[in-house]
Amino acid sequence: MKRNGNNGCRTAVRASGTALLLAACLSAGMPLAAHAMPPYDHIPEGCSEETWNRMQDNLIEWDEIGDLVQYYNPAYTKAFDSASGNVTIMQTAYPVFVKDMHAALDTADEMLQEFKKLQEQIAKMSDGTKLPPITGITDKPLSKNEAEKVLSETIRNTRKSMSDIRSGIRSSSRSITNTSKSIERSLMPVKKQLTQAMQGVVFSYEQTLANRETVAQQVALYQTTLETQQRLRAQGLATDYDVLSAQQELQTAQNTLSKLDNGLDSIRRAIGLQLGWDGITLPEIGAVPEPEVSYVDTTNPDADKTAAIMHNREIIEAGKAQHAGSFGMEIRDRTENEKKGLLVAKMDSLYADMKEKKALYEASLTTLERARLSENAAKKRYELGMLGRAEYEGQQLACISYEASAKLAKLNLLQSVNTYQWAVDGYVSIDD
Repeated sequence: MKRNGNNGCRTAVRASGTALLLAACLSAGMPLAAHAMPPYDHIPEGCSEETWNRMQDNLIEWDEIGDLVQYYNPAYTKAFDSASGNVTIMQTAYPVFVKDMHAALDTADEMLQEFKKLQEQIAKMSDGTKLPPITGITDKPLSKNEAEKVLSETIRNTRKSMSDIRSGIRSSSRSITNTSKSIERSLMPVKKQLTQAMQGVVFSYEQTLANRETVAQQVALYQTTLETQQRLRAQGLATDYDVLSAQQELQTAQNTLSKLDNGLDSIRRAIGLQLGWDGITLPEIGAVPEPEVSYVDTTNPDADKTAAIMHNREIIEAGKAQHAGSFGMEIRDRTENEKKGLLVAKMDSLYADMKEKKALYEASLTTLERARLSENAAKKRYELGMLGRAEYEGQQLACISYEASAKLAKLNLLQSVNTYQWAVDGYVSIDD
């Protein structure tokens, strides 16, 4: 990997800032070391040797995102440099963070626009129209109504992911503004907001990766189909049109795969730049954890609302507002109560979303299991000559589609639970 520094430079991240550190290493002709560890006495205060050593590989694991933010994020490390609580440095670094995050969102936005264009095209079709599979979303033919429903869900999930990231950016800005002289204490909200934002980008990466894996399987299957059609044509059992159709299917899937690969690299670069990489070598992104399915049914929504109100900075600040006289106190109380009401409604919405995502996830697992049984049965029939190749490939494509749906359902549930837990901890924008 290539992190922002070598042995000596790496330990100076919090003292000099990430950008200056990289410049110093390059100007001195120092190599950007891959796995070198600093002496134990150079490890930042408050960081254990185990934690520090884990951060030195090329893998970003879910449970170390917060630590990477604290020790490598440009906005956070520059803020920590200001021991007197001067927020100017962090305010300077923050636009860089925003720029990088928006760069990561560009890929998702481009995909969103393509989905919307497709949605508009389908809306103009007559009822009863049978549509071919939508590459990257589903691999089975759909009716017009089914296609509209699938696209609406995909567009809604993409917008939610982008909204969560933007919310984290806006909340980070408020936290940066309120940073005070007590660095560790005042920077904790910033660290959590940056961590939440980075988790949002990782979700975007994982969702894109799930689509990429599906399309890769399509490419392999279409390649086999093309080779089969070419052999059949040579034997006089297939037409030029059959071969051309197979070539077009393969080319379309390959083009989609290339776009997804480019998008994944873009997101990895954006994540790396915010967590200590130099923008040249791309970090590997570790798997996200399994969703806490039991959490949805065991958490106490009423207690969670109380905790969210107690932790939410917007409500805390509203309660601290200074007004002269009884009328001013009345305005303060009214504002605070209004925000509490909005937050309670928000928590209800987030809880309902968790319940819905849990049901969809469990349903996707059941559907996938059935699809796998059907595929296994189709394989046996195909091997016995009782099923045509086209029918067998259709069953394979259907199973691939259900596998992708299950992966995305799992990610959607994990993201929903994660968003809810952040809200309980006070990190949610009331007005969104």
